[in-house]
Amino acid sequence: MNGRTDEAFVKERLKPRPRDMHKGHCGRVLIAAGSLGMTGAAVLGARAALRSGAGLVTAAVPAYLFYILQTAVPEATCIDTDTLTETNLNIYDAIAAGPGTGQSPEQYRILEHILLTFRGPVIIDADGINNLCRFGQAPELNSGEVPAGRRTSILPDIIAKREHPVIMTPHPGEADRLLESLGEDSIEALGREKAAEILAADTGAIIVLKGSETLVAVPEKKDEKVIINTYVNCSGNPGMATGGSGDVLTGCIAALTAFGRNCRRAGMEEISTEDAVRIAVYMHGYAGDLAAARLGETGMTSMDIAQALPEAFKNIIER
Repeated sequence: MNGRTDEAFVKERLKPRPRDMHKGHCGRVLIAAGSLGMTGAAVLGARAALRSGAGLVTAAVPAYLFYILQTAVPEATCIDTDTLTETNLNIYDAIAAGPGTGQSPEQYRILEHILLTFRGPVIIDADGINNLCRFGQAPELNSGEVPAGRRTSILPDIIAKREHPVIMTPHPGEADRLLESLGEDSIEALGREKAAEILAADTGAIIVLKGSETLVAVPEKKDEKVIINTYVNCSGNPGMATGGSGDVLTGCIAALTAFGRNCRRAGMEEISTEDAVRIAVYMHGYAGDLAAARLGETGMTSMDIAQALPEAFKNIIER
């Protein structure tokens, strides 16, 4: 373990905004999420991105969900998921993909297109991870049984082609699917820290392994070797074990990574992608702590966490 992400770390990096800052400086985020019956994932992600300071948020959802999304999050704009492969994605500063999209070859192709064409940080969560494990296999392994311990995933090859970071945010079940696709043992066999480090080393992605004391594993190239720096998060509580909490985290990470890319334009000190991810994980947990203090752990919901984010940022930046 390399360190902890605590309030002191976050306060050192989050500063008040300059008076002449405008929405373009705050980051433009695209969230590709949601499907029939899972619109809430897109709503929570978009709401969390806005509550975490994103200047502009666009939700890529099926067109028949526009009405729901724009009623629930009127500050966000919408584009049709089906148009993503024909859209100039590089107008955005960060893209998050996967929450509530469902699993299908079409959704996998959209995600692969994002990874291969977008020149910025990509956050992959939930069904994005499941689609990578299920459909992102070497062509010769797409049918028939695969011997245990053999890598089937082409994800490391895709990430190796990119110049910009990939952030993956698996819960333990999704992490086990990823580990299996990479020919590795399960979390139970490896332990959480080792599992996070192996995922980061094998894929080249920043891994956010969710759970009590969420882990952030960051791969770093040094002298032609890959070193993994792992950090444990110090915020959060059991009340956050509720549906949609991960969607809120995805929105937080998208907003902070987008903001980090724009800090210099706004006359602020740059925030690296790695630090932005750690800050987002902490702020998500801190907002959960504020919600729990107000409502109790038992009945709090993911929207309560999203709604507490502005207070969390206010407390960190202003006190």
